[in-house]
Amino acid sequence: MGSKGRVSSHASCICTICRETGIRRQEVIHNFIEKEEHYVHSLDTVKESVILPFKTTKPFAVRFGVDEFIDDVFGVIPILRECNRRLIEAMHIRRREEDSLRSIGGIAFEAVIDFMSPYPAYSGYHLIAERRLKDDIDNNPDIRIFSEASK
Repeated sequence: MGSKGRVSSHASCICTICRETGIRRQEVIHNFIEKEEHYVHSLDTVKESVILPFKTTKPFAVRFGVDEFIDDVFGVIPILRECNRRLIEAMHIRRREEDSLRSIGGIAFEAVIDFMSPYPAYSGYHLIAERRLKDDIDNNPDIRIFSEASK
């Protein structure tokens, strides 16, 4: 086999590897989008099955009022949902573009900036919300019943 044959063989091999790598990257992007969509759907489920019924029916009295209770326990959820929705939208747009793989890093960077405020707040907020919900479940039988019915 001459040098032209080896070069052609190597080029063919490199093209195959590049194609396979591109396919794997597209699969990773697809899986990422799918998981983010599932997460947003979970946040929507919390809103639709817990927050809205709680807000509209006001099935019981809470110590500091329904709106304060919802803010204390669920207040960050709409913000998190919106951050993740924007990330999904950007990923879908980029995936449809010709050279999507090169520009995914820019989306990730923008997402990090977008998440810088709400997610650290959520981490600290989560403990406060958990404590508030536990206290109200322990001290208010109506909340305990509502919580068990929502499971």
